[in-house]
Amino acid sequence: MNPQRTGLWLACLLAASPVMAQSTVTLYGRLDMSLSLQNRVFVNGKVTDKSVRAADSGGSNGTRVGFRGTEDLGGGLKAVFVLEEGIQADTGLLGQGGRAFGRQSYVGLEGAWGRLTAGRQYTPWFDTLSTADPFGNNFVGNSGNVEFANARVDNSLLYRSPRFGGFTLQVLTAYGEGTAQRQNNVALAYQNGPLWIGAAYGQAKLASRGSFSILGASYDFGPLRVYGNVTRLSDIDPTAQPAPVLSPGARGRSWLLGANAPLGAGQLMASVVGLDDQRKANRDARQYAVAYNYPLSKRTSLYAGVGRIVNRNGGVLTVNTPSYPGRGERQTQLGISQVF
Repeated sequence: MNPQRTGLWLACLLAASPVMAQSTVTLYGRLDMSLSLQNRVFVNGKVTDKSVRAADSGGSNGTRVGFRGTEDLGGGLKAVFVLEEGIQADTGLLGQGGRAFGRQSYVGLEGAWGRLTAGRQYTPWFDTLSTADPFGNNFVGNSGNVEFANARVDNSLLYRSPRFGGFTLQVLTAYGEGTAQRQNNVALAYQNGPLWIGAAYGQAKLASRGSFSILGASYDFGPLRVYGNVTRLSDIDPTAQPAPVLSPGARGRSWLLGANAPLGAGQLMASVVGLDDQRKANRDARQYAVAYNYPLSKRTSLYAGVGRIVNRNGGVLTVNTPSYPGRGERQTQLGISQVF
């Protein structure tokens, strides 16, 4: 079947199916479009003085449509599922390389003991990285432009515990299957009032093995919430995105400092992200970004942002948006987002 039509057929199937009293299926999504100006654009791997103006999808967060469902199985046990399709709103094409449900596709069980799900899903590492970022790993200043993102994995089992005394545990195993990478992740987070602290560790393995760790925190001082994180990569290329590229002997560290605060009816966000490439190439980088999100209603918001990456020694990291690879070292964006 043509993958472009899969989501439509599934939507029709779900709409036509009866929903029992103890079950719910929710259709949700987001449409996000921005006008962007990219400066210092890379051409054939080298930065130039060229600029690119474009109408882009996913300036603040990726455009998507999804289905979320639960079924009450009795005794406090529920079945859960999510199918989420990424879309390029500017062209109507599918995101995530043309996958029908490339953002998420998982099913599982949930009870007082926690939640266990299987499929394509976000890693505990990415959850920790995003929570320790004032941009939430979105907008023009998302930390994933510079820091190791490792967002989603296929063929995975993910367990998330209930909260105990402010602590939450996540454990993920991705089996790889065939030529795909195997991966293990574990994350522990603590939330107590205005304080959040999170730590995660992971390993990826194919022909070789690499490891990655992160420690992040945030604190809400009232009008101002501050964020910070530090990461360490071992035997992984620190400049490769978005998935682990195993590289024996490679080393890298990164850090983030940022904050967000209300400004008028909206939210102001700012951060500085640094990369220390500990390979011989020493392709260090630093990103500076600021953005403002203004709600017109509960569903619709306007946003604007500016981001800049300073690459060293021939580095090619780019300021990008969540739904497509970046093109330049600087980006200015103005956009609109609507959720449903």
